[in-house]
Amino acid sequence: MGQRCRCCSLPDRELLDLALVGGASMRRVAARFRVPATCVRRHRQRHLPAELVEAQRLRELSRANTLAERLLYLEQEAAAVLLEAQGERGASWQSRTAHRRTRLQAVEELRRLVELREVETRLVEIEQAAQEARLRSEVSGGVE
Repeated sequence: MGQRCRCCSLPDRELLDLALVGGASMRRVAARFRVPATCVRRHRQRHLPAELVEAQRLRELSRANTLAERLLYLEQEAAAVLLEAQGERGASWQSRTAHRRTRLQAVEELRRLVELREVETRLVEIEQAAQEARLRSEVSGGVE
């Protein structure tokens, strides 16, 4: 008969599980709970509650939605600043220079936001591909 999982035997097992699901490195978790990293790896692979992993995934998805909303807000704000700066015609030379600078900064911010939007889109695509791979794996594993 095999040995009992050292991580499962810990009095703070729930904290260990949360640290793993939260993305802490196995080495850091091992050091914190004073168990070998190989035990932590086996525990993560074999004993980590599926509900806990799914709950963390849903939290991350919720956070991503919040980030998307924040990104949309920032895009709208930058566009509004750009429109406001463009509307400042007939002002003094110094004022026009300041408005040009503001417009350039708004355009630069919009460019950065577009880049962030592209990264966000790519992350969603990766998550969808990973989910499809998990489903295919489950289906093929259930047939055998």
